[in-house]
Amino acid sequence: MIADLIEFGEWLSNNKQDEFSKNLNLDEDYLFIIKFNQNSENFEFKGIKPVKDTKTPYPEASIYNNYYYITTDQMVIKPSNSNLIGITPFMLKLDHDFLNKSKEMDDKKVNKFYKKVERSKKVNGNGKEFVELINSIYNNSNNYISRIPLTVNETNNLRTFFEENSLENIIETIKNYYNWLYENKEFIVNELIKFKERDEFKKQHKKSNFYLMCYFNSEIDLINDIFYYYSKFIKKRKENFKEIDDAACSFCGSTGNVYPSLGNFVMGNAAFSFNYDDNKDTAMNNSRLKFCKKCAIYAMLAEDKLMKILPNNILIIPKRTDGDYGKFLMEMSKKNSSFEKINEGLDNVDGFNFDLALYTKKKQGKGHVIEKYIENYKSYLARVRSDENKNPNELKEIPIYRRINWNIYLLMKQ
Repeated sequence: MIADLIEFGEWLSNNKQDEFSKNLNLDEDYLFIIKFNQNSENFEFKGIKPVKDTKTPYPEASIYNNYYYITTDQMVIKPSNSNLIGITPFMLKLDHDFLNKSKEMDDKKVNKFYKKVERSKKVNGNGKEFVELINSIYNNSNNYISRIPLTVNETNNLRTFFEENSLENIIETIKNYYNWLYENKEFIVNELIKFKERDEFKKQHKKSNFYLMCYFNSEIDLINDIFYYYSKFIKKRKENFKEIDDAACSFCGSTGNVYPSLGNFVMGNAAFSFNYDDNKDTAMNNSRLKFCKKCAIYAMLAEDKLMKILPNNILIIPKRTDGDYGKFLMEMSKKNSSFEKINEGLDNVDGFNFDLALYTKKKQGKGHVIEKYIENYKSYLARVRSDENKNPNELKEIPIYRRINWNIYLLMKQ
């Protein structure tokens, strides 16, 4: 199962099909847009626009030309949750609820936002957070590039960026941007309030999120890519756990052992954690499975994708022989709301075997538990269909669920 997830996750990443930091609601969310004017060398407000109506202003070489990547997951971002948060300083989650129930400005909410801006300005001004991160990347850019799986063109673009943009200029740009945000924090609040009071916005009744997006309309925008790749491929998911440098990966053979980000491997739960323990210095030593960083990330990307496109806590794990992952994704991404529809989709995909897993989410978001697992699901399904042909009056779905768990069948039908 895990090896298949790794292979699928690698394909997803290489083809820009994974879900890492794809958290915008393209139909409902908005961008608070700021542009750096190269002539005046100042940041300028360019309006608030729906994400769906905003053409990406980034260079073609940037991964942000495909999507406005954003996440607030503390496991993968550098800033503290008490500050303005995001993968990059130039795409940040923006507070926007500044009114009380009487539709008057709520000083407590406004001051909370002001404090976030002030803390972000202060920590970056003192060389921490994004400034600290870009400093460490620049100090060993070759090591950084060697740790992220990119195409030759993508690698060359990053090398050129490091060669043509000085560390001092990047740090100054980040600091100046946070200074601008601090100096214009009242303006930001007032613009958001005015925008949300517009009739056309209120009529939509949307639960929209707002994001601070700053662009330079130049190659300097590749700074977003550098931060993105760090969060995706390099940042430790368990910062306080000691990783092992010389252990062979159980899947690809490369050295290094990290705590995997898979939802089904949960610290403190021996049944699912493969012998990891709670001691931050020894957790990796006795693990039955060894993950290098890349394999751990690829498996996580595959799991996230499958959980997003499949309903009702179902996982269909593709086990490729000579099939096309793109075809598999196309079929599984259709609005398949039942096992019957999913099974029809699998019939249209050749070159794969499939495993089926039914999972439940652990409390407080601490992973997932696989409740039922069927290997070679297509063969199993063929046997079930053969039994159905012998008993044509029996409901098609019931034999499948009876063999798994009748309570799960009832749950799925609700």
